[in-house]
Amino acid sequence: MISRIRTPLMCVLVLAGFGFVPRVAYAQAQDISNGEPYQHTVDVIFANNDPSMNVPATDVPVGKRLVVRDVSGVIYGPKGEKYKVIFLSSVTGSSQDAMWHTIAITGESFDDPEANANATIFSVPSYWNARRDEQHRAYRVSIVRSAANLNHPTFVKMTVSGYLVDDPIDPIIIFPPRGQ
Repeated sequence: MISRIRTPLMCVLVLAGFGFVPRVAYAQAQDISNGEPYQHTVDVIFANNDPSMNVPATDVPVGKRLVVRDVSGVIYGPKGEKYKVIFLSSVTGSSQDAMWHTIAITGESFDDPEANANATIFSVPSYWNARRDEQHRAYRVSIVRSAANLNHPTFVKMTVSGYLVDDPIDPIIIFPPRGQ
């Protein structure tokens, strides 16, 4: 064990004796571009007696795949209400193989007198892929609340962030709409 440490140490001391001192002994950070930045805002208002809302996202261009890295937002609703967000995305481009990505809404909650409701702020790091399906949807967002407060309106504003990368698989070509 001592010989393993002694040899590299001796090399460093010899090099230092000749005036060579390494200036940086760690990897340098680099700017890495993963793709074109993507951001989509989802605004939903639960009317009375609605237990859930479903919102499609169709703004991913043909020939691109979406990589989601973060979901964040705010929910205004009754105090103590529990919410769940489910993202359904397609890996192959067919809605028949939808993947579920569930997010429990946890975060700081506080009373907001202006909104006359309780507000919950959340941010969830994520990592999942989405391709456009045969209905041109990259993903669908399903927001669910408990049945205990169906008589209270709820407002949800969330942002889905990530980046777009080139995707050689075009689901519209692989899975053409029925009847064509």
